[in-house]
Amino acid sequence: MHVVKSDKLRLIYVTNPKAASSSIFKLMLALSGVQPNMPARKALRRDSFKAIARDAGVSRIKFSRKRARRFQKRHANYTFFTFVRDPYSRCVSNYYNKLNRVAKEYSRNDYYFAKAMQIASGPAAWSSHLRGIAFLKKRISFEDYVRLLREHGIDFSHHFGLQRTAISYNDLKFDFIGKVESFDYDIDVLLGNAGAARTNDDKPTRENVSSGKQDMNDLLTDDLKRAIYAMYQPDFETFGYDRSF
Repeated sequence: MHVVKSDKLRLIYVTNPKAASSSIFKLMLALSGVQPNMPARKALRRDSFKAIARDAGVSRIKFSRKRARRFQKRHANYTFFTFVRDPYSRCVSNYYNKLNRVAKEYSRNDYYFAKAMQIASGPAAWSSHLRGIAFLKKRISFEDYVRLLREHGIDFSHHFGLQRTAISYNDLKFDFIGKVESFDYDIDVLLGNAGAARTNDDKPTRENVSSGKQDMNDLLTDDLKRAIYAMYQPDFETFGYDRSF
């Protein structure tokens, strides 16, 4: 698992993929006086930028779930927080942004076809995986995608697994769990509790926003909602999301 720690703010963010994590990385850096000239997640992987962030008291730390309680005990004076997302919305977002991972795992012929089409499109198409996903969506419908997850499982990637598992919900005691659906309000509550505040300059535009309410309404039939709920029932129940079908 990964966390982002800010010594200045005394905050530790437990990362949760596809739940505004890129935006939270960017905000924690901004509040510590660091403004990367690239996406925050990418910057925190570069050694040169890691040193800059470390000097500002921000670090990205990886450790096993077995060490989670020990890590929290060593940081007892920090606020541990995370953000979660409606499982329906997260599933739709993954279709738009991570379909290539499902295809590579469970539908290899479609994956290689999309890769070939992306390569054939020329150098301008090579840098973004989204160009490959555009081809994949012509071969794998949202219904097909949900069926693949139901048949083969969601544990092949932390982007698709349970959010409970991603954040080590059973091992960590959280001081604050926000929701993507009320992101700005919850961030301000969190920072207020921590004795910090955002200025207008510290309010980043959400990064990697890959699906909206209209997309959900267009894609989610009652049958597909039932299938998604069956896979993600623990997240619905733990974080209080409405299954509504």
